[in-house]
Amino acid sequence: MDFGVMPSVTLSAGPVEPYNAVLSSQVPTEYVNLASLVDNKALQRICCSLLKIQKPSFTNLNRIIAQCVSGLTATFRFEGPTSVNMTDLHTNLVPYPDAHFAMIGFAPFLDLESACRGQTDTTSLTESVFSSENQLIYNTDGPKVYLSCCLFYRGNASVRDVSACIDDMRSTSKLPFVDWCPTGFKVGISYQPMTIIEASRIGPSDTS
Repeated sequence: MDFGVMPSVTLSAGPVEPYNAVLSSQVPTEYVNLASLVDNKALQRICCSLLKIQKPSFTNLNRIIAQCVSGLTATFRFEGPTSVNMTDLHTNLVPYPDAHFAMIGFAPFLDLESACRGQTDTTSLTESVFSSENQLIYNTDGPKVYLSCCLFYRGNASVRDVSACIDDMRSTSKLPFVDWCPTGFKVGISYQPMTIIEASRIGPSDTS
């Protein structure tokens, strides 16, 4: 599995970033079974609009990536009612070899002040990760279709609540899946809540 970071014109460490991104794009295309791309433009938007950071640094952006990778691998490392390993992740997310690029969403992105106001329920979390503002690669709010989906929960998420939420999203067609590929939801739940580093400016939540 590979995590690639795409550069942004609004936050750049040097003029060679676009060249490095283009020249390295062959590696995840040809030599990686599952690749997840994030871009600095989306990370910067998350910092400014959701975490209320006026001038985000690369450290702030890296903390977001670290939190998402931690959540992605939590069921590998901690106990829970349902677990997902790396093989499950690849099997359920990649319908065929060429379609092996995954988009990451995370919720909740709470600033330190909002984190003190209350708990977040499973339904709102699940709906939030499919919102453009909670996704780690920049995209518009135009029509989307999905090939596959894996959902990872940490903390106080129960199997019953997650199942009810997924059933509701299926019945109301909130998530349009392609009709030519058998799809479903792979779910992993870990009892270990998210760990917060204060310097990241991400507020704690009992469920994520």
